[in-house]
Amino acid sequence: LKYYIMSITENPQNAYAHSNRGNIYYKLKQYDQAFQDYHNALKLNPNLEKAHNNIGLLYKEKNNFDKAIESFSKALEINPQFTEGYNNRGIAFEAKKEFDEALQDFNRAIQVDTTYALAYFNKAHVYSTTKEYQKALVEINKAIKLEPNQAKNYNLRGIIYHDLHDFAQAIKNYSHAITLDENSVQAYKNRARLYTMFNQYTLALNDLNKLRDINEHDVEVYVNRALLYIEQKMYSEAFNDINKAIELNPNIATAYSYRGRIYQEKGDIEKATSNFDKAIQIDPENPQAYFSRGLFYVNYQKYEEALKSFDKALELNPELVVVYCTRASLLYSVMQKFDEALKNINQAIQLDPQFPIAYKIRASIYEAKKEYDKAIENYNKAIELNPNDSMLYFDRGSCYAQQRNINQAIKDYKQVTVSILDEFSEYIPRSYYLISCLYALNKETDKVLKYLQKAIEIAPQEYKLLSIQTPYFKYLNDNAQYLKLIL
Repeated sequence: LKYYIMSITENPQNAYAHSNRGNIYYKLKQYDQAFQDYHNALKLNPNLEKAHNNIGLLYKEKNNFDKAIESFSKALEINPQFTEGYNNRGIAFEAKKEFDEALQDFNRAIQVDTTYALAYFNKAHVYSTTKEYQKALVEINKAIKLEPNQAKNYNLRGIIYHDLHDFAQAIKNYSHAITLDENSVQAYKNRARLYTMFNQYTLALNDLNKLRDINEHDVEVYVNRALLYIEQKMYSEAFNDINKAIELNPNIATAYSYRGRIYQEKGDIEKATSNFDKAIQIDPENPQAYFSRGLFYVNYQKYEEALKSFDKALELNPELVVVYCTRASLLYSVMQKFDEALKNINQAIQLDPQFPIAYKIRASIYEAKKEYDKAIENYNKAIELNPNDSMLYFDRGSCYAQQRNINQAIKDYKQVTVSILDEFSEYIPRSYYLISCLYALNKETDKVLKYLQKAIEIAPQEYKLLSIQTPYFKYLNDNAQYLKLIL
C-alpha cells in the first residue's frame, strides 16, 4: 500500500498505480477508497477492463446487481476474451434469479478457457438452485476434475447429494471438504445438520464445537447447537446456547423460535408464546417462524390456529415441503380430514418427488382409509428412496397383514428385526411378536413358539401379558412349551 501511495504521489497520472492500490483497499474491505481509486484509474485510462470488473465486484458487494452487470459488461466490451468478467457477470445474473443469462455467461467463460474450473462450479450452483440436480452433478464433477483439491467443490457436491437425498454421499463429500480444509466452515455446518437429522448427536456436536473454536462469535453455531440439544431434550444446555446467540445478535428470529420451543417443553406457555411472537415481530416475512408457532399450537391442541400459522408459512414460501407434510399429518391423524390431507401431501410430493417421508405420510393416509393397495404402493416408493428406514418395513408389514398376505407381512417384520438402528429397538420385539401371531393363523406351532420366545426374551413382561390376552394363541393353551414361555 505504501509503495502505491508513493507511486501515485510521484506520478498522479499513473492509472495502473491507482487501480493496483484499489485492489489492496478491496482486499482490506475498505470499499469506498477502492471505488475511488478504480474511478480515478478509469478517468486516466477508460480501457482498463480489470478496473471496470473490480467496480462491478464492489457493486456486487452492495447487492447493486444491475450496476455490477453494467460494469462487467464494460469490461467485456473492452476484452471479449475476459473469462473473469463473464464469470462475475454470471454470478450477478444468478443473484437476480436470471438463471438463463447466468448460464450463458458461464458457458462463454468456458468457451474462452475450457479449464476455467470456477465457471463449472458456478454452473453447478445454478443447476442446484433450479433443482436440476443431475445437471449440477455433471458440472461439479468437471470442476473437481480440474481442481481436485478445492474444498468448496466437494462442499457443493455434498449439497447436491443432500438435495438428491443421497445422504451417505453428502456426508462423504462434506468430510472430504473438511479433510482438504480443516477450517471449511460451511462443510462443518452442512455435515452437522445431516448428523443431527439422523440423530447422530455426538458427531454433530463435535462439528459444532469445532465451528465454535473457529469463530466463537458465529451466531449460527449457537443456534444450531441449541437445536441439537433440544432434539436430545437437554434443555438447560439449549437454553444457554440460545441465550448466547441472542446476546450476540438480538435480531435473529430463529433464535426466539427455538427459545419458544424450550419454554414449551418446560411447560411455560406464556413465555413460549411470547418468544414465538417475538420471532414473527422481528421477521414477519420468515416462514420458519410461523411454522414453529404452528407446531406449538399443535402441541397444545389448538389445531385451527396451527393451520392458520402453516398457511401463513406457505403464503410466504409455497415450496416448503416440510410444512405441507406437517399439515397433511395433522389433517389426517388428528382431524380425520383425509381428502384435504391427500391434497397437501400430493403437493409436497410434486415439489420434491424424492422425499421419502412424504410417501410415508401418503401411505399412512391411505392405510387410515383402509386403501391398503395404495398404501403399499407408497410404502414401496418410500423404501426405494430410503431402504434403511426399518419403520417403513414395519408399516408395510401391517398393511400386508390387514390384507392377510401373511408371507409378505412376515418378510417385512423380519426385515425390522435385523435393524441395527437403536431408535427402532422397541419395534424389534414387537415384530417378533407379530410374526408369531401371523404364524399362529396357520397354526405353525414351531414357528409361533420360536418367534414368541424371541419377543419375550427382549421384553418379557409386555409380551407375556400380550400372549395371554391375544386370541391367536388360545389353541396353544395345552402346549407345555407355550405355557412355560408365558408363565
